[in-house]
Amino acid sequence: LPSEPESDMPVNNWYFMGPYGNLIPSTGAKWSGRITDIEPPVGSRTLRVASESGGIWRMNFLPVPVSDNLNCMWIGSFCSHPTDDNTIFAGTGVPYKFNGIGLWKTNNLGVTWTQVALSPTPSAFHKVRYQPGNVNIMHIASDNGYYRSINGGTTWTRTLTGVVTDLTFKPGDANVIYAGRSNSTNGGGDGNGGIYKSTNNGVNWIKLTSSPLPITNVLDVRLSHTAAYPNIVCASI
Repeated sequence: LPSEPESDMPVNNWYFMGPYGNLIPSTGAKWSGRITDIEPPVGSRTLRVASESGGIWRMNFLPVPVSDNLNCMWIGSFCSHPTDDNTIFAGTGVPYKFNGIGLWKTNNLGVTWTQVALSPTPSAFHKVRYQPGNVNIMHIASDNGYYRSINGGTTWTRTLTGVVTDLTFKPGDANVIYAGRSNSTNGGGDGNGGIYKSTNNGVNWIKLTSSPLPITNVLDVRLSHTAAYPNIVCASI
């Protein structure tokens, strides 16, 4: 791996934010692991990131670890409460690489963590998110399916089985959600991979089969919306 500079990069004003990771003596490079999730700064909250094997970090002039007291550093996805900087949900386990130990929550910015019950317990998390505009509703895409909560993450219900690799929410319509589903293991290896749509906020799902969408041999689906064009969904399959 190349060395990770700590000064401004010359191209397009990009610069390295950290974490700076461990020094590899043989090469001089600094290894910090793959970044698996990012939360941009919001209000007084600074940048937060999750790494494949180094936990969750937040910026406080320099990167500060948040999950050192969590007994698993393999973070697949995480999300912070929209109005409470101290509350974070962390999904442990990186898809296709490291098995984790389920979903965890902190109410004090990582000082203590409590496991949150999911049944069955996922071993890897693709996405953990609050419902845009509603802090009571939460969504999870995992290697054991899609889960939703209507009480701020206290209890969860699984409404789509299989390996759910991504979620996207239609801007301006909270009831419409799209999910990517894999033909991989954990119940997804049944030929039902592809893109699914819910019109009632994740309670029920239908598979989209209109050509040219692939509906077999689907491994990984990534989805995206933009507020400028809410009726357009982009998919990388």
